[in-house]
Amino acid sequence: MTTQPPAGAAQPVPRTSNDQLRDTAARAESRPPLKKGDMMLNADIGPGADMADAELSGVDLTGRDLGGANFHGGNLAGAILAGANLAGARFTAAGLTDADLSRANLTGAVLQGADLGDACLHGANLRRADLDDMTAPRTLAPGAILRHAYLRRADLRDANLQMTDLRDADLEGALLNDAHLDGARLAGAVLRGADMTGVRLSDANLENAAMREANLESARLRNAALHGAVFLSANLKGADLCGSDLRQVDLQGADLHGALYDGDTHFPRRVDPVAEGATQIGPSADLTSADLKGFDLHGRDLSRADLRKADLRGAYLQHANLRDARLDRARLHGAIVDTRTRFPEGFDLKASGVYAIHPKFSFAGRELRWVNMRGVSLAGAQFRKADLTGADFSDAYLDGVDMRSADLTTALLRFAALDAADLSGATMKGAVLDSASLMDANLSGATLRWADLTEANLCRANLEGADLSGAWFRRARYDKTTVFPDGFDATQAGMILT
Repeated sequence: MTTQPPAGAAQPVPRTSNDQLRDTAARAESRPPLKKGDMMLNADIGPGADMADAELSGVDLTGRDLGGANFHGGNLAGAILAGANLAGARFTAAGLTDADLSRANLTGAVLQGADLGDACLHGANLRRADLDDMTAPRTLAPGAILRHAYLRRADLRDANLQMTDLRDADLEGALLNDAHLDGARLAGAVLRGADMTGVRLSDANLENAAMREANLESARLRNAALHGAVFLSANLKGADLCGSDLRQVDLQGADLHGALYDGDTHFPRRVDPVAEGATQIGPSADLTSADLKGFDLHGRDLSRADLRKADLRGAYLQHANLRDARLDRARLHGAIVDTRTRFPEGFDLKASGVYAIHPKFSFAGRELRWVNMRGVSLAGAQFRKADLTGADFSDAYLDGVDMRSADLTTALLRFAALDAADLSGATMKGAVLDSASLMDANLSGATLRWADLTEANLCRANLEGADLSGAWFRRARYDKTTVFPDGFDATQAGMILT
């Protein structure tokens, strides 16, 4: 049952039934769509405007007051609505793919059945919004406010929802496969029957969340706050429960087979993790044939562990201790190691196919999605055409690296040193580069759409031909030699000339 707002609180916009949606969609198909040329966009689009079925692809409505406007069935693909007031607006069955809704006010808005695939909702306020049956795969919405929002059956597969406020939201039956919700606030949220296969929820707050019959196979719940959460009959096969306190969690009927835990994991008194089929990670652990693909084993002590036939492809093994571990027929291709990773005596590092973190190793063309490279020192390293989607390079020393044509979509590069780096042609959509040093860097032709360059140092950098639409440059520094794309106004973007 959907949680009702307390007395005196703002009421949600009346919901539209599926029959009504089908009827209005059918009517929309029966009449010709409006064209941009048929209206005076600057004069006609305002509060309460009726823009149903309008053709508004690519329109720029930045900061506009559009409260209560009707965009039902309209095509707003690629539209720019950053910072706009859209409180109570109606977007039922509208097309908003690749639209920029960052920092927009969408409180109480109705987006039932809307398509927001690849859209940007960074920092948007969607409190009490109705997004039932919304399609939004790969959406970028870090830091968005979705408290008390309706998201039943919403498609949020592979969406970036890190640090998002989803407290008391209704996500029953939602698709959250491989979504990124690290650090998100989901206290009191309803996730009954949701498909959360492979979802990332590390450090998330799920206190009192209802996840009855949810599918959390291979989910990452490391260090998540779970007090009072309900996992009744949930699927937790292969889930990462390391560091989680489950003592006040309802695990009745939950499937814990293959779930991974460590010495900091606390189970309810009546739950025996071994009897339930869960596996403990630590020294001398029995991890025979364990599925540890992409698992974060950074700094773990796995000395003397039995890892025969284990799948460690793409696992993070920096600083890990594998001395005297049994690795017969273990698959390690693509696992990330560094100079402090310890292997059994006689282990053939080269033949194993691991990726060693040091400047001379070439990562060119490698797939390193969501890799943890925080704080690494890789000055001059080769990453040309590498897939670094979601990679964490925060505080990393990357001066002079070659990242030409690399995919750094939503990558974290906060406080990274990238002086004289070659990022020409790189895709950095939604990347976070706040306080990064990019002096003398080559960013020509790069895609920096919706990237955050707050307080970054761009002195002597070359951004000729770069796509800077929707990027944030507040208090970023530049000098007279910094090259910007034609038409870019550094002062208007809030940059500081040094």
